[in-house]
Amino acid sequence: MAHDDQSASGTVTAFTERGGGSSAASPLTPQPLIFPLTIKPSILSFASICCAALLLAAPREASPQSQTFKGLQFTVSAVDRTTEKVNLTDCPPGSNTVNGVLRSGEEFMVVKVDFKVLPAFKPVPIKRPTVTDEAGTIYNTAVSFVDVGKVPEFSCNFPFRVPAGTKLRKFQIETMSVDLSKLPSPTTP
Repeated sequence: MAHDDQSASGTVTAFTERGGGSSAASPLTPQPLIFPLTIKPSILSFASICCAALLLAAPREASPQSQTFKGLQFTVSAVDRTTEKVNLTDCPPGSNTVNGVLRSGEEFMVVKVDFKVLPAFKPVPIKRPTVTDEAGTIYNTAVSFVDVGKVPEFSCNFPFRVPAGTKLRKFQIETMSVDLSKLPSPTTP
């Protein structure tokens, strides 16, 4: 006695009685019979195109974009939210040790920026960065650029005192801006 069952993997399993006898009490044991699964090339092509389209359409985590401004390459690498004290050191970090203080209902949004001094850099004054929230409100930082160019690469944390729960839209240094809405959202402290 034999029974064939088509499984999803493309194999056919045949059930036969053990021992080859015709005893009614014998349990059936599966015996896989593997047949090659044939797929038409047009179906394989269609499946490949669908998979590629899904991969391209899938949301991707934004990678930081580098921008160049006055001979400085900069990349916003992180945005953090904190209610702790923050250090208001100069950029690049120097000996300034002033701490930022919050009022009730406020928090700091700290934007970390990585800088690289390019050969085209000429020491010129650079204004303090700003951030803009979703409502269009502009916030200033107390951190200043000082002695830019004394080291070839450096990172700076720019804290901005904002109302709790503020969502930032843009980080700006003079005429150059970075869309912060494409970065992962900062976590609430």
